[in-house]
Amino acid sequence: MESPKVRMALNPLHSKAVSLYGAATQHRWGRPGRSSLAAHINAHNKTAPTHPDQPYSEFILSSQQPHQAVLEATPTVSLHDYIQSQVIEVDPNVIHFYRRLHSQGLPYTLRIVSVAYPQPLRVHPDAATCESLAKELSFQNPIGRPVMLVALGQVDCLFGFQSFSSIAGELLRVPEFMDAVGQTAAEQFVRRAKSSSVSQTHIVQLIMGLLQSENSASDCLSAAAARLRKMPKDTVTESDVCFMSLQQLYPDDPMCFAVYFLNRVKLKEGNAIFIHENEPYSILEGDFMEASTSSDAYVIGGLSNVTKHPIIFARCLSYDDSPIEISNGERVSECGVSYVPPVPEFQLLDFKLPGGVSQQMVETITPSVILVLGGSGYIALDAGTVLMPLRVGSLYYLSPQTPFLVTSRKGSLNPLRFVQIGVNESAAPSRSSGCSVM
Repeated sequence: MESPKVRMALNPLHSKAVSLYGAATQHRWGRPGRSSLAAHINAHNKTAPTHPDQPYSEFILSSQQPHQAVLEATPTVSLHDYIQSQVIEVDPNVIHFYRRLHSQGLPYTLRIVSVAYPQPLRVHPDAATCESLAKELSFQNPIGRPVMLVALGQVDCLFGFQSFSSIAGELLRVPEFMDAVGQTAAEQFVRRAKSSSVSQTHIVQLIMGLLQSENSASDCLSAAAARLRKMPKDTVTESDVCFMSLQQLYPDDPMCFAVYFLNRVKLKEGNAIFIHENEPYSILEGDFMEASTSSDAYVIGGLSNVTKHPIIFARCLSYDDSPIEISNGERVSECGVSYVPPVPEFQLLDFKLPGGVSQQMVETITPSVILVLGGSGYIALDAGTVLMPLRVGSLYYLSPQTPFLVTSRKGSLNPLRFVQIGVNESAAPSRSSGCSVM
């Protein structure tokens, strides 16, 4: 027997699909407006002017900050306030989710990110660490923040630790790296790596040595860069080239040596990686989608001109040298791919509909949001009696239990590209729900 629905509301305001404005950020590492995908999406979302030479780093949809999601029809109303005002019938199986939804807003955040220069090297602490650091670092929402990145083109990043033996090899190959860590600490690490007796404690000690070395970081960095530039090109590694680039940007930052203990990962369009809590990473360049929990909890360890907390960063790290898992998602229809992370707070669906093609979207038991990245078309609701336009930058909040049909404009040379983010409830369209030509 089906469980009865539970009715939750503060007042009787409700609509199946609500058009939204997101928000843009302008960090120094963002691409200039003329080439930034984040700026392009933002300009069409709000029909806002874009400054061609200013950096645009992110287009954000989040209900945590009022300005990061507001109603297009009433920009003074935030998505968070709107959610609290809805009348909805809730499946008892997810009543706990809706209690959180009404008090905290959506559990997920979606970002379109455009990186021209390296993002700060950062880590997202686990929930327990977030709670202990909340006051010191002024976290507004101190919960863990696992992250999933889906590449929208070529993406270059530093992510996760190399093996102990690889790090030991780099210490021996790059004398300035050893000097920056400290000769004694570095030699101990190398000996332990050879005897397979290295643990997470020792990698933290290595990084702490790098941060607290008696040797001048800037002297070690400049000496390494000068030596590498004199070497024959065929003897310089990819890590060396990356190091020289970082050293030019941050000549006094010891975390430029991170290229010698973190993995260099290169993604192609459609590739995805999942970044667990306590894993270090920096995106060096590229455009991508980022889905995460709605948390502002992160600690910057280096590669930045803003406030850094390198010692706290080092203490947050968990060592894992498992092979980097790069996913291509799971095809859910002829036109769509699902990216499902190992956490309940979010998942992503990515669709590309050629001209005149439709995709039936299955209703979800929790709210979702769709964002259009390219092309044009429309959403059909209520058996086609309600049509809502789709174009680049269109952003809609969709109430739960709302089946809808998405159709790409007939005759269009550009496919309708849209993404849907929602709670990980295994509600992607079934394999049998293929695209259809209208």
